[in-house]
This record gives sequence, C-alpha cells and structure tokens, in this order.
Amino acid sequence: MRHWGTGEVGIDTGRRNSDHQGGFDRVEGEFAPLDPEKWLADHDVAAEGARLGKDNLPASNARRFDAMERHIIDYVNQEATSCRENVSAFLSDQTRKVLANADEEELQILAQKVSVDEAAGLGNIEGALQRGLDSLLPLGEDVARARRDFDAFRQSAGLTRLADYSHRKAALWVILAFFTIEVALNATLLMDVNVFGLVGAIGQMSLISAVNVLILGCAMGALLRRTSYVSTRLASASWLGVLIIVGLVCLFNLSVGHFRDAMAAIVDDPSAELSSMGADAIQRFVTEPVGLASFESALLVLLGASLFGVASWKWLQRDDPYPDYGRRDREVKALDEAYRAAYNRAKSALDAAPRDTMGKLEDTIHQLEIKKSVWKDTFETGRKVVADYGVNIAKYQFALDFLLSAYRTANSNARKEEAPAHFDEQVLISQEILEAPDFTPPPQTALVNIAEEAHTAVARLQARHGEAVRQFPTLVTLHGEKS
Repeated sequence: MRHWGTGEVGIDTGRRNSDHQGGFDRVEGEFAPLDPEKWLADHDVAAEGARLGKDNLPASNARRFDAMERHIIDYVNQEATSCRENVSAFLSDQTRKVLANADEEELQILAQKVSVDEAAGLGNIEGALQRGLDSLLPLGEDVARARRDFDAFRQSAGLTRLADYSHRKAALWVILAFFTIEVALNATLLMDVNVFGLVGAIGQMSLISAVNVLILGCAMGALLRRTSYVSTRLASASWLGVLIIVGLVCLFNLSVGHFRDAMAAIVDDPSAELSSMGADAIQRFVTEPVGLASFESALLVLLGASLFGVASWKWLQRDDPYPDYGRRDREVKALDEAYRAAYNRAKSALDAAPRDTMGKLEDTIHQLEIKKSVWKDTFETGRKVVADYGVNIAKYQFALDFLLSAYRTANSNARKEEAPAHFDEQVLISQEILEAPDFTPPPQTALVNIAEEAHTAVARLQARHGEAVRQFPTLVTLHGEKS
C-alpha cells in the first residue's frame, strides 16, 4: 500500500471544464461528482494497458510506476487537491462573509443606537405623562368634587333612582307647538271683535299665548317640581305657589274673556269710545268675575286654562321631577365627558410618545435578525460543505482504485510474463487531502446580545408606557374618591 503525494498543481477557482469532471464549485458551493469511466474512455486507459502488456511492459521486476500509472495518479491527486483547495477557499469566503456581516464597529454602533433610542423613548413617555397629568389633575379634582357633592345631594334627598329628563328636548317642541296652537285659536276667537287692526291683534294673541304657555306654564312646572322637596317647609311653600299660579291663571284668562266682551261691545256700538274699553273690561270683571257675555269668551278662557295645564305638564317634563336633580346630573355628566375627552387626548399623546422610538428599535431588531439569518445561513452552508467533504473526497480514492485497476487488469491479461509486484498494491491519496479544511467562524454572540438588548429595550418601553397610562386617573377612580 503506497501513499502518493499531491505534487505541484494549480488551483481550480472556477467551474469544472470538460476534462475535469469532478471537484467543487465555489460559485454554487456544491461538490461535482467525478466520472472516472469517462476519463478511462477518453484516455484509452485499458487499451494502453493491453498494448503495453503485450510487450510485457512494465517489466516484471519494475518497482516504480510507469507513465500511465503516474498519469492516472497525477490526474486523481490533482483533482482531489484542486477540490480541497476550492473547498478551503470557499470556506474562507464564508468566514469573511461572517466577519463582514458581524463587523465589530457596526455592531458597536447598533448597540449604542439601541441605548440612545431607548433613552429617547423613555424621555418622550415621561414628557407625555407629565403633560397629561398637568391637564388631567385639575379637571379630575373638579370631577371628584362634583361627584361628591352630587352623591351628598342624592343622599340628603333620599334619591336612589337615576335622574330622568329623557323628555327634555321633546317637551320643548311640544310647548312651542301648543304656543302656536293657542296663537291660532286666539286668532279665531279674537279677530272678529278686534279693534286694533291686524298688527294689534297679532300682538294680543301672542301676548296671551306667551303668558299662558311660556310664563305661567313655566312657573307652574317649576313649582310642581319643587313640591317634591324632602323638606316639608319647602314643599308646602311650593304648593302655596302652585295655588297662587292657579289663581293667577284664572284671573288672567277671565280678564282676557271680559276684555273680549268689552271689545265686542265697542264693535257693536259705533258710538262707543275706544278709551272706555279698558274701564268696561275692568267693570265687567269686578261686577261679575265669572259671568261672560258670550260663548266665544268662555271658550277663550277655557282654551287658555287648558293649554296652560298641558304646558305646565310639559314644563315639568323638561327636567327630573325632583328639583335641581336633573341640573346637577347634567353638570356631573358634562364634567365627566370633558374629563373623558381630556383623558383620551392625554392617552393618545402618551401612546404616540414612544412610537417613533419603538419603530427605530424594531428596525434595528429587523436589521439584527437579518444579520443573524445571514450568519446562520453562512454557518450552515460552511458546516454542510465540511460535513459532505469526507464523503465526496473519498470518491477520489475510489476513482484512483478504479482507474489503476482497469489499467493493471488490462495489462496483466495481455502479458506473457508475471506482472510487477506493485500491481497488487493500493495507492492511497495523501492524508492531507482526505482531511477537511478548517471552518471555525467567530460565534454570533455579539449579534445575539445586541438583539436581546433591543428586545429588552422594547419590553422596557412597553412596560413603562403601561405604568404611565395607569398613572392617569380614570373616571371610575375619581368617582370612587371620598372627601
């Protein structure tokens, strides 16, 4: 068994040519299989062996390889050496790629960028938090104070239900509709006896309707609401006010009826003085308060009183039945809504504060993940080449055995004399060729550490943001505060 050195050969740095069937492609990073049968045929190895064997060459006592054997050995060793050198060059390229991907200076810059971005993000959060607290705390004190006062009011009034003023807007439209109706009906009952002309008649109609629906009705609704006072004294005073308003309504509408009778008398008596109309109306009212001269006047009184009653009911529906309950409830809700809007603005500003920094950190993480992926792909490619090297380089030994066997067998079969003794010996490729080139790229420790620090920075920003949001008092918190 003989070892045959590699000799002096060139380095194959490209793809294989037609003569070099095997080797390693540095561009693709793949092994190319040998085709010893093709080389055997192209170089007429068997024919050459038979030709020399007929002449009993090499001599039976020859101890050295003949030309064809040397040619075969040189060919295989040259191919194996070229393959190893190409593999070694490829692995060196992979190592340089790893080093370039994990450049120490670049990684230091990324690590510093992570630190700077985190500090900027934390500063933005603190600034947004302080601005938010500055805007919320005074308003929050107003909300808490209003809620305490409101709860004390409800407790003192014995109110356990929610305030009800659901008919507030609808009631106003009904009141205005009744005002318009009374104006129209008054026009029907007064126009035919009116001595002041169209403009005067419109003024009278509107004044009567305003007093009944807008003034006295509003006063009655407010007084009816105040009869719900817990205090007996206040409730009794309110009931007294109700009786007074009822009396005023009766007096006012009876006066309107007598006034219509007085106008009708002037219209029927052309000789009557217009200036006596007022005195006549007063005289009629004093002498016979409820005695009206016409059905139309009585209907006018009844109409005014009826619309006053409906208007009073609708004025009562304009707010909660308990006095001041609705107003207080609306004030508390208005403060709550103002605080909710301020809270949302402050939270939106706080949410936006670390957004740019988080984006920068995410970009850095993405950049590091790409580098880690490149490192992994490069490392795995190199490891695979090293792992496959032994299997592929062993094929060169097989090719050497195959070619020498083909030559020696053809030579021996054609000989008349005994073949040289070394024909029975195996020629081995150099051990240096069989040993895989070294591939020990630097570990990705720095990449991993910086990526972990970037992830930690993002987590710290998120945690601080959550803590900052919780520092904003919510309405639930404010409503639960006790004086």
